[in-house]
Amino acid sequence: METGAREWLLPAFRGLGGALFGAEATLMLGVGASLGSTWLLGQAIDGTLPLGPAALAYLAAVGLSAGCTWFARVRIEEVAQQAMLRVKERLFAHVMDHDVALHDEQGAGRLISRVTGDVEAMRALLSEAVLQAPADLALALGLLLILGWVAPSMALVAIASLPAYILLLIVYRRAAPQRLVAAREIAARVSGFYAEHVRALPLLRAFGRLPWLEARSAALSAEKARIDVAAGMTGVHLFNALFAVRSLTLAGMVWVGASQVHQGLLSIGTLLVALDYARKLFEPFIRLQFNLATFERARAGAVRVSELFARPRKVRAPADPQPWPGFQELVLQDIEFAYVEAVPVLRRVSLRLEPGRRVALVGPTGGGKSTIVQLLLRFIDPDQGRVQINGLDLRRLDPEVLRRHIGLVSQGVHLLPGTVAENIGARSDGDALRLLAEVGLAGVLAPGDAIGEGNRVLSRGEAQLVCVARALAGDPELLVLDEATAAMDPDTEARVSELTRRRSVLAIAHRLRLVADYDEIHVVAAGQIVESGDHASLLARGGVYAGLWQAQLASGA
Repeated sequence: METGAREWLLPAFRGLGGALFGAEATLMLGVGASLGSTWLLGQAIDGTLPLGPAALAYLAAVGLSAGCTWFARVRIEEVAQQAMLRVKERLFAHVMDHDVALHDEQGAGRLISRVTGDVEAMRALLSEAVLQAPADLALALGLLLILGWVAPSMALVAIASLPAYILLLIVYRRAAPQRLVAAREIAARVSGFYAEHVRALPLLRAFGRLPWLEARSAALSAEKARIDVAAGMTGVHLFNALFAVRSLTLAGMVWVGASQVHQGLLSIGTLLVALDYARKLFEPFIRLQFNLATFERARAGAVRVSELFARPRKVRAPADPQPWPGFQELVLQDIEFAYVEAVPVLRRVSLRLEPGRRVALVGPTGGGKSTIVQLLLRFIDPDQGRVQINGLDLRRLDPEVLRRHIGLVSQGVHLLPGTVAENIGARSDGDALRLLAEVGLAGVLAPGDAIGEGNRVLSRGEAQLVCVARALAGDPELLVLDEATAAMDPDTEARVSELTRRRSVLAIAHRLRLVADYDEIHVVAAGQIVESGDHASLLARGGVYAGLWQAQLASGA
């Protein structure tokens, strides 16, 4: 396993050592019983042991071997499942606690593939190969020793075939990795493609893009089939080659053994014992062939999981977070920020937010307004400059504590399957009813109404109002509205606007009439605040804001 993987894989087995040791010991006992059953069969055939007792002993050995193997493999599977469950839980927590940038870059499909598919590949390797490898090694060594004792000449034939097996495995080991890694990558791409496009199916239908989606899907599926066939055929060729070597080896042993039986140098029972031992000798190699593909998939998965664990977080809670200082003044001072190096999004931005005031950010799309919101919520940290609350840098606060005091309503509507109360996050049904009444949904929705996944379907405006109620549930000291009323009718917009009058608000808006009565309006363009003031003063200036206002009046926006 990769060195980086040990840091998160080995701790997953903490506390499972006893169960694993018991399973391995039981598996070894099964190997010994399997070796003994073949020896008893040979003794019975040669008449060395009475037939009745030998048959009973043989049945007992076979039963013991089967029972031990069954019990051990069940326990090994349980150990592997428990260990990988811990890895999944840790990886999921890592992904959920990571920077927002990770989710933007990786996408839902790729991250789901890491948490589920890659970890599952490692579970298969652990349960089918790694944890059973000691028993396979003991079986191979035991068989060679016994075969060398009972039929040295036949043992030499078996040993002579081992280089061919090793050569085939080396060839496969060199040819398979790239093809198997490519198969995992295309699987992640397909998962991500369908996760993103199925969600956008209504939009694609509305614009008549289903033929385009079908063509893209067919092309991606054809590429996946081609890569999967190439990866699969590598294993098929190795499997056939291994069986060919095995068949030739057994034929050689039959020829040598039959000659020695004819010459009186070997008994028939010993010949049959030697052939059965030789057959069992090849079983670990056959299993290894099957597990090589599993190994490559697991290795590729371990590399990707290690990369995900190793990806540093840019936004971290401080080691000694300061307590929440209250909201008296929130200041952005000389902020500079770039998502991509040398491509600045914000340049020398300074902004002040005070309690009880409503402040709006307006301006052309792509000017940096939403980036300012991400800085306030500490989804990102500035490259230069500081964001301070009451003179305290936000990096001195626990981000979770900060976000509990800021309510966010974004343009995107995100509701999860469950009840209305669960989506709002209210402490009780009474609180949920109060919040629903506050946003004008009393009598329209009840706290226990189920939404999503085949339950009640809300209009976009209703869903956005539920999001507003969610933002108000924690009684935040600052309410951030990022195009929050874009899907609302004028009456609902007016209701939400009335709710904001009693709060400290930072709003991003493209429709200027929605923020015309705000205390302060800042025009953000090309990463800078180019104008600031109230509605009347900005119109009197005749600058960017006045131009936007006249353009929206002319268009009726």
